[in-house]
Amino acid sequence: MGHSHSHITQRVERAEKTGVLAVTDVKLEKVPESLLKQLWRLHALRTLDLSKNKLTTLPNPITGLASLKTLTISHNAFERMPDLSRLMMLEVLNMSHCGLGAIPSCNLLPQTLKRVDLSRNRLTSLPSDIPLPNLEALDVSHNLLTRLPPSIGALGALEELKSEHNQLSELPEQLCTCSRLKYLKIANNRLTAFPASLFACSHLVWIGFEGNPQLEEKHLSELTGYEQYLARRKDRINQLLK
Repeated sequence: MGHSHSHITQRVERAEKTGVLAVTDVKLEKVPESLLKQLWRLHALRTLDLSKNKLTTLPNPITGLASLKTLTISHNAFERMPDLSRLMMLEVLNMSHCGLGAIPSCNLLPQTLKRVDLSRNRLTSLPSDIPLPNLEALDVSHNLLTRLPPSIGALGALEELKSEHNQLSELPEQLCTCSRLKYLKIANNRLTAFPASLFACSHLVWIGFEGNPQLEEKHLSELTGYEQYLARRKDRINQLLK
């Protein structure tokens, strides 16, 4: 698939009508100048997909698309998180499979985000402060995380947390303050304990914890609130089977 000037122009013209622009799997090492020069035409762009390329950074014109709601830049070569804070309508960010080694600050992300996928990178930690009040789903699975920051408890809208296939040895007690948390995936870590308060303080309906040799269900069953969790899980399964 080429990315000549005429090819880019055709895609831009189509995006003007659909609000969706995809330039994927064409081995781009940088965003083409021909595209940057035409971005003024895409002031209403809602979805941008630049996945499966070789990008290492995003130029300022891209990070200034004021109407953008979904940004997919997965399967690229980012080593650092680009500054996306100007994307003030962004709700969905997919930055998986990028070789990302660190996120220096969540201030690089807009507070409008609802879903963030940072899976299959090389993250060893998350920022100590995560000011994303609208975040509903966070995927940090398949990284090198050894801990989750206590500030994750401030994510009041969080419903799903995927953190399987990391190196977590414990979970922060503050997770219990995520009162909307329903799905917690913590399989294949190094967990030795589970915060008892989570069962009593949340709406959890599913916990995936297999692959933690020292964390067995018989231990969880002794915790306060475990029976209520099983009842919620059963109700959820019945709802899905209807």
